[in-house]
Amino acid sequence: MSDTAATPVLLRPMGIGDILDATFRMYKTHFVPFMVIALIAYVPYALYMMLVGMGSGAAEAVSPDNPFAAPTVSAGQEIANVLGRLVFLVVVLPLVQAALTFAISGAVLGEPVEAGSAFGRAKKCILPLLGTQFLVGIVVVIGFMLLIVPGVIFSLWFMVVAPVVILERLSGSTAMGRSRELMRDNLGKGFLLALVLAIIGWAITFGAAAIFAYLPLPAFIYQAILLIVEAIILPVQTAPLILLYYDLRVRKEAFDLERLAESVQGGPEVSMA
Repeated sequence: MSDTAATPVLLRPMGIGDILDATFRMYKTHFVPFMVIALIAYVPYALYMMLVGMGSGAAEAVSPDNPFAAPTVSAGQEIANVLGRLVFLVVVLPLVQAALTFAISGAVLGEPVEAGSAFGRAKKCILPLLGTQFLVGIVVVIGFMLLIVPGVIFSLWFMVVAPVVILERLSGSTAMGRSRELMRDNLGKGFLLALVLAIIGWAITFGAAAIFAYLPLPAFIYQAILLIVEAIILPVQTAPLILLYYDLRVRKEAFDLERLAESVQGGPEVSMA
């Protein structure tokens, strides 16, 4: 499924408000391909969780007083839930985020946004992305063990490491160093953007949970609905990081649109650093 190319986002230094405005404009223009990419992963996962949850505990209705309370399930169902979530977070979600990154980058540059093409390109960079994110995770965890503050700083350093891996075909320590260099002198902006995105995500999720909790739904259906809500807001939480990446490159490297488009297309093969 594809979407026709739209007017590219004006590549210029952007503030937080500009990034959010561009995000919602892209989301409106390319809603169908963005949602196809997200739902390709979330719908099977939601169905899996529904099948696992068709036990006695998960069949209970959700309480409006505590919509986020986990239902009582058997040990086997709990193991199946954990394994499903692990596979989803470690393999499926990074693949979807990589595909979204290509689609959102295409929207930024005024190229056709195609779900199929985005997944085709995403498959080629999934292993370097997973490896780099694993390294980032180790560094961030160590940072949080060192009185939390270093962990926050490390998280901000590597805030755009995923776009670097996916769009620049870098990986490992090279991608981490590249992300750190782009984020240099912009940690405050990154922190504010992350905070705003967290608030938006929490508000939408909590609002949906509160609304559906008043319907007489079994817990497993309720949880599946929340997963679909998560899929709906995923492009909104991914696009700002892509726009931040481009914003930093425009500020630090003065790339014009033509050169920036060429740098994303036809790069060398990915190799782990």
